[in-house]
Amino acid sequence: MQLAIILTSGCLLIQIFYHGAVVSAEPSVQDPSSKDVHNKTNVLWNSTFNDNLKRDLFVNYNKFALPMFNNKPTDVKIGLTVRHVDIDELKGKITVYGWIRMQWQDDKFKWSPSDYGNIATMHVAADDVWRPDIALFNSATDRDDHLGGSQLIVAQTGTVLWVPPAVFTAFCSLDLQLWPFDTQVCNLKIGSWSMADMKLSLYGGKDSETEVDSMVENNEWAIRKVSTKFETSEQFYNFVKFEFVLDRRAAMYKALIFTPASCIVLLVLSSFWLPPQMGEKLLLNGIVIIVISAFLMYFAQLLPVLAQNTPLVVLFYSSSLLLVSLSTIVSVIVLYLSSAKHRRRVPSFIRNLLNGPLSYFLFLSHLSPDIDPKHNAQNELTEQTPDVSPGFDDQQSMFASTTRSIQFDWIVLATAIDRIMFIFYCIVFVILAITYSV
Repeated sequence: MQLAIILTSGCLLIQIFYHGAVVSAEPSVQDPSSKDVHNKTNVLWNSTFNDNLKRDLFVNYNKFALPMFNNKPTDVKIGLTVRHVDIDELKGKITVYGWIRMQWQDDKFKWSPSDYGNIATMHVAADDVWRPDIALFNSATDRDDHLGGSQLIVAQTGTVLWVPPAVFTAFCSLDLQLWPFDTQVCNLKIGSWSMADMKLSLYGGKDSETEVDSMVENNEWAIRKVSTKFETSEQFYNFVKFEFVLDRRAAMYKALIFTPASCIVLLVLSSFWLPPQMGEKLLLNGIVIIVISAFLMYFAQLLPVLAQNTPLVVLFYSSSLLLVSLSTIVSVIVLYLSSAKHRRRVPSFIRNLLNGPLSYFLFLSHLSPDIDPKHNAQNELTEQTPDVSPGFDDQQSMFASTTRSIQFDWIVLATAIDRIMFIFYCIVFVILAITYSV
């Protein structure tokens, strides 16, 4: 009886042992831990030094936390490389294209190169690490994505360098008084709104200068100087100010604006030397008025409407328009004096003044009274035929001579007015050129 019990118990133990061994030998497809261990083994087997370095650096890394350097908030250094600058006069904006350099220290990004195959630097995607919250304080757009995408360079000492492409559009107070020979001064104020603990400094120190890369030149603007300055506002934030001094390249404007201005002045002055009886004086002044008006319309389309600091060239053209209008009125008066049939003589004191030294000063001595060809033919015919009524012919001749003398005096007066206005306009144009010269 006891032997049977012992044999039965042994058989049961053998079955239990066999069943456990079979179960343990079969793989469990529903156990996730076995799959994780298998993948982890493959990663370790296929990993490189760069993979191991990146995995170790980003263990428990929070890209939203401000980096620390020597147990203090990191200091971000900012620099700028300018490639192209453009100014929109109508909207009062400046657009700067270039590269912005930012460098800071992070204690979490330190390693020993000997532990990772002598790797001293590593490239990291910009979205994987903390980046400075940089903003343009005087931005002229509602966009906050001034910076483009590019990778960061992390060094073994914990130094992080980021050089993304940047496009900054800022407001600029333009002074167009000396246009087109003007010089504009515009600023970019770059800082952080949200991170009060983050300190900003200039890349390269206080004496560093902004680099200017002339790869893409502007045909209208030349960069004379770009200076950087660190400033702290009354609020909790600080910023770096980049100041641009730009000179306009006015080679084209010399031919486009100042050459026509010189021609307008010459045409206005030449109209005073035309004979006073010619009605073409009015036509010439009318053409000059149309030309000046066209230029003023061109300036209105090209330049913004400013409350102050009106360009001097615009003031010159508007003053010239006023002078040409007055010249037209003078031409009408001169044309009337020289063409109308006058019965009265010019006052004697004016005749004495015009026949005196003033005639040489105004070049009036070479003028002579006009002789009517019909009158000459009539005189020749009278000399050939018998004089029937000599008394009547003498009276008629005397009357015609007196009429010509009166008309000639008025023509001399009209010519004198033209010459005096010529001298006056020469003085006025010289004053305008000196006043509005740049």
